[in-house]
Amino acid sequence: HFWFAKDTSILPVEIIATDYNLSKRGRSSIDKRNSKEAKSSLSRFGGRKKETHTPIAESSSFIPYSDVNFEGLLIALFYGTLTLNHPAAIVPITRYRDEMPHVESLHTLVEPFLGVDFEFIELNDRRWETILKEGVKKLKERIEDLFENGDLLISLSDLLNLSRDSKYPSIRITSSFVSKRYPVQGLFVDTSEDIRDEKIREWAHDILRSAMMSAGTFTAANELRDRIWGAYLNDDLIEKRKRLSELLVNKSRGEKHDADELAHLESDKEFGVVESERGANKDECKSNWMDITFGSKKVYSDRVRRWACIFVVYDLLKQFSLHHLRLRTELCGAKTLEKQDYDIASFTLSKTDLFFAIFPLPKKPLIYPWHVDEKRSLDYWTKVTMRFKDQNWFTKNNKGDIALNLTHVFEGREWDHDNGSYGLFKIEKKMIRTLVEEDVDLGKTREERLKVFEACEDARRIFLQGQ
Repeated sequence: HFWFAKDTSILPVEIIATDYNLSKRGRSSIDKRNSKEAKSSLSRFGGRKKETHTPIAESSSFIPYSDVNFEGLLIALFYGTLTLNHPAAIVPITRYRDEMPHVESLHTLVEPFLGVDFEFIELNDRRWETILKEGVKKLKERIEDLFENGDLLISLSDLLNLSRDSKYPSIRITSSFVSKRYPVQGLFVDTSEDIRDEKIREWAHDILRSAMMSAGTFTAANELRDRIWGAYLNDDLIEKRKRLSELLVNKSRGEKHDADELAHLESDKEFGVVESERGANKDECKSNWMDITFGSKKVYSDRVRRWACIFVVYDLLKQFSLHHLRLRTELCGAKTLEKQDYDIASFTLSKTDLFFAIFPLPKKPLIYPWHVDEKRSLDYWTKVTMRFKDQNWFTKNNKGDIALNLTHVFEGREWDHDNGSYGLFKIEKKMIRTLVEEDVDLGKTREERLKVFEACEDARRIFLQGQ
């Protein structure tokens, strides 16, 4: 059994060849055993000394396994159910032409959750080369199914590299059992060499598409993310923008304020404030502004903007997690990471922090939410991300709606259109988890990086909850 193995690095296995009939010479019936013989057998296997049920051979409602010889199928299905969330391809290599209701019933029961299509299966060529080719074909399908259902992780960086370069050597896949790298050429050994490169890229593209991602989307989202995050880290501009907001509040209230300073900040040299005929609350900046609305939709689609929001929130939580770690190190005087107390629950973010990260130098409104009516101002920013649409993404009950509510994201709620919840999709959380595992800024090993990130209560809730 794989769970008792000393070296589990190659286990559990990914391809299972199922020979239904293991005995080949099984008798068509089982002879009745006398009571003494039955008791002896039960005792040998730790059974009860006394028979309190109908002996197997005397039961008319039970067909002994050697009557039909499908124990190989039973073993494979037992293994498949034990490793249900691990990509394993079951390849039946025998088939019974005679009607066998017990076998057919087993096929019907396990097809939906093991992803095996038993219909018309028969391998006349039982060489390992043939079994492997059939196995990797089914394995790739199983990987796609489990990934779409959120039951395993596939490295986002590996998928992106593979979508660009079919010669990329391997891809990391993490199930609830193990995390390991799969050789790409091995996964496509069933494909002829003249079309293999094309099929590899197509496979990577299809998986990324199921995660609402593509190489182009990732590149554009990262570009917008860098712009927004760069603005967030620009302390000088941030302070000036805050000061502009404060002075406008004082002016609107008729309170004393520095008119010259306000005029300077409103000038084209600073934020280039443009007054609107519809009222002061519609005024906006035309210079030195940066938020998620930057750029045209031709440059940054709503899908790109949604991912840019997610990446910026990740940057914020990553920075917060590392700040916690440094602070904890100083407080504890620890020399190494292993000595840290990772449960840092006394420091938390607020939902306003998320809005501020997405709108660090807002075009409008000119007045920051915390300087006046926070709820009213946040409502405007909430509407911006709630209008996100993707015309290429349609479901039965959803016509391209990919609305994002930052308050729901902060609360850790998953996207559920029917229940009015517009947080993150489960698959998006999975993708961010792979970024955490590969982010060298968080630590040297995959385990260490997760530990550092999970130390932040907000990071756990927003990205890792339920993962």
